[in-house]
Amino acid sequence: GAESGMSKYRKRFILKMLSFISLVLIALGFLLGQSFKDFYINNEKEKLVDETSLVETILRERTVPDMAAYVDKMYAESNFDMILFNGRGEIIAGTPVDVTKLNVRAINFSAIPNDGTFESKVDETSLQYTKPVLTADGGEVYISFIRYTKDLNMIYSRIWTVIILSLLTSLCIIFFAVYSSTKRFLRPIAEATEVLYELSHGNYKSRVYEL
Repeated sequence: GAESGMSKYRKRFILKMLSFISLVLIALGFLLGQSFKDFYINNEKEKLVDETSLVETILRERTVPDMAAYVDKMYAESNFDMILFNGRGEIIAGTPVDVTKLNVRAINFSAIPNDGTFESKVDETSLQYTKPVLTADGGEVYISFIRYTKDLNMIYSRIWTVIILSLLTSLCIIFFAVYSSTKRFLRPIAEATEVLYELSHGNYKSRVYEL
């Protein structure tokens, strides 16, 4: 009777402890997932800025045909999609596969600063960084580097997979640790309870041998 009651108490204790720990791990996993996502997006933005600035420096004060030839060559080697277009929104070179999703003509070219800017995407389908480039005849064209968010979905999936597996592994380790600890620390209590039970039923020879 006493041992059975202690066993039930132990199970309830472990269940409540694991429930609490599970909630903490789920919350931690969500925070880690969002943090990794934000970190990766910021990292991709920094790469966009760096590559766009590098290409703009190389293209600066060249003729438009030379720029187009260089962009077409670079487009095949870059990890990002890139386009070179004029102030009317007409694409000169480097047309990406998903260019139909980019409303280049809707860009407010007069609002683009010399150090470049990110185009705001309402549907968040892509990250696009645009920077003006001075041509040999004193005119201006624009270079854009684009990273589509669908390309990042696979990376997000991998991040979440790693986080979930890590949390499940942590939960298993914690479960065995809690199980072993409760077995060790509740055992003397269970023995003492059993002795009290026996004494209450007239067995005065009952003793606690391990505490």
